[in-house]
Amino acid sequence: MNPDREALLNGKDRSKADKEYDERLRQMVFDKRSKPTERTMTEEEKVAEEAKRLEDLETKRIRRMEGGQESSDEEIGDNVQNLQGDDNVDQDDAETFGLGTGISGGNRQNPLDVEDEDEFVIEDDLVASGSDVVLSEDDESADESASEASEKVDDREFVQGLLSKDDMDRLEFDTARTGASMSNHTNNNDHLAFTYPCPQSHEELLQATQGIGINDLPTVVQRIRALYHPKLQGDYKAKLGVFSIVLVDHLAYLTNQTSRPPFAVLETLTRHIHSLAKTYPEDIGRAFRSHLKSLHDSRPFSPTPGDLLILTAVASIFPTSDHFHPVVTPAILSMARYLGQKLPHSLSDLAKGAYLETLCLQYQRLSKRYVPELVNYALNALCILAPVKPDKLDGHFPYHEPVTSLRLQTSSENVGRRLRFWDILPPTDLIAEDDAQLKSALFETQLGILGAMADLWVGKSAFYEIFDVAFRVLQHLSGKACRTKLPTSTNVSYPKVAGNMHAYLKPPQDKIQQVSDNMQRLLQQARLSRRPLLLHNHRPLAIKTSIPKFEESYNPDKHYDPDRDRAEMSKLKAEHKRERKGALRELRKDANFIARESLREKKERDREYEKKYKRLVAEIQGEEGKEANAYEREKRLRKGKR
Repeated sequence: MNPDREALLNGKDRSKADKEYDERLRQMVFDKRSKPTERTMTEEEKVAEEAKRLEDLETKRIRRMEGGQESSDEEIGDNVQNLQGDDNVDQDDAETFGLGTGISGGNRQNPLDVEDEDEFVIEDDLVASGSDVVLSEDDESADESASEASEKVDDREFVQGLLSKDDMDRLEFDTARTGASMSNHTNNNDHLAFTYPCPQSHEELLQATQGIGINDLPTVVQRIRALYHPKLQGDYKAKLGVFSIVLVDHLAYLTNQTSRPPFAVLETLTRHIHSLAKTYPEDIGRAFRSHLKSLHDSRPFSPTPGDLLILTAVASIFPTSDHFHPVVTPAILSMARYLGQKLPHSLSDLAKGAYLETLCLQYQRLSKRYVPELVNYALNALCILAPVKPDKLDGHFPYHEPVTSLRLQTSSENVGRRLRFWDILPPTDLIAEDDAQLKSALFETQLGILGAMADLWVGKSAFYEIFDVAFRVLQHLSGKACRTKLPTSTNVSYPKVAGNMHAYLKPPQDKIQQVSDNMQRLLQQARLSRRPLLLHNHRPLAIKTSIPKFEESYNPDKHYDPDRDRAEMSKLKAEHKRERKGALRELRKDANFIARESLREKKERDREYEKKYKRLVAEIQGEEGKEANAYEREKRLRKGKR
């Protein structure tokens, strides 16, 4: 027998038993209900579902690139419903909110490659190990994670629930594959605390990270995100939203420091911002727009390293192929404004322009939209760096000669180098050899950019008009006057960069010839692809002939239509036409009468006005004459007294 029922039969208080019953009934309301599980799919079904998902994402991207409507009302409703759910707060909503795929793993490098510690290298140790914090999504997921704890390493558990499913499968987030590097990183992070406050302003972040090395900053950010995960407490989601804005500000702040932070740290922070942008797209979008507005208002022609990194992060986080995007479009306009209106006067200005040129190519790698400022700046930079000034400039692009000559003036075999990111800063003590190497690096980079532009826009209908003047500039550079002053060899090995630019990274003399030959071939193809307009070659049509029908007793006043209904309709049409003409005639008469009356009234008004005007003029002239006579009399009297 049930113990409660037995106690009730033995004389337990009825009211107390009812109270316990109500309490247990209320507790049952909060019990988790069972949910139907999804059917286990086969490998073929998984591959087909993934292929269908990728096709849908690509279709949406192309629709946004062409300026069409992003999604239907039903899809928007489904997205909003998914966002409001509590069981999937870290779902991948990148496509819904206009976010890109972020930075892929592997050995990918940015458009403007740099060497040594300045390289944009994507490391595989984003998440620091050594922490005992384990996140559980809910009671049910906690049981599942406990059953799989023996199969996964502690680093995998540390990010459980923090990253989306796609991010967990990516190489740079897969800590299970990098055990050795993670263990070394753990030993280096033993001095760090496991708990940090969630900064709600940039000053609080600086205070929280005071005394912490720059290389340990990604670990601190990772632990803050883990401790303040939205699933742990209700208000943590709002705090992380503000923290994402602080990270954007801190990214620009770190790049502007004179200590020159390593790009591996900046790259990791960018990946953190991209991961947060899937949950807080509007907050991070407003943060980027704030930085772009500051760049536009205060320093449009002197961007800082932080501004350039913000523009780089925009290309990594948001989709640059959209026809219009609230973050990408202002970024492209800011870069085009610098390339179109900035007059380069130093090598640092040319370095900034080269970096922005590579960013423009990166932005347009999918949509392939033509950016005229990009072509004009590249040709202007090549003419500025050319050993000899071009004799004839047809005016197809704006040419500005700097006050101080920046031309290459060497013909010896020197050791070249690649263009570095920090070349955008004005040098303090630049010796002549470094100056020549920087000029050579800028010259080679501009040639590579010109070749990459030709490959990117090879399908444009105006390709011949765009690059015909560029081909003439290359012919000038390959001439004898310039060729003898260019370096003949270089000891730098050039890795791959954005687009096909790596194909042109060779010694200047060979590179000029290669770019020139390739552009000449593309120009010939563009010219041959054009055909004159032709009229349609229609088959001549014969004139329709028929035997006429004669009526011997024809009466022109009689209707010969055999169809009575059609005859009545013709009669009504004729009557309607006659009445319509009469009505129009009467309307014209009325309109002419009204026009005549209006003209007569206008003439009367004009006549009255002219009469009044002449009367007023006569009165004023009379008053003026009277006063003039009085003045003359007074003048004569005064002269007589003298």
